[in-house]
Amino acid sequence: MDKITEIQILCLNRNCVKWFNSPIFFGDMDSLMSSTLIGNKAQCPHCKEMTPCNTANMRVKSTDGGFQGLDTVLSTRD
Repeated sequence: MDKITEIQILCLNRNCVKWFNSPIFFGDMDSLMSSTLIGNKAQCPHCKEMTPCNTANMRVKSTDGGFQGLDTVLSTRD
C-alpha cells in the first residue's frame, strides 16, 4: 500500500491556474481511490478564489514515486 506524501490542487480560476497544497489529505492511495470527492472546494492561496477540490484537478505524490494525476497533462503550469 503506497503512502501519500503530498496532495496538490490545481486552481481552476482562469486568471490563476497554479498548484497549491490540498487541505484534504489521505494516508494512502487505497483510501484516496475509494473516496468520493464531489462538491469540495478549497481557497487558492495565490488568487484567494474558491476552486473545486477533487480528483479531476488533483495530483498526488506517494512513496511509490513522483506525482500521479493531472500533472502529467499540465506539468508546465507550476
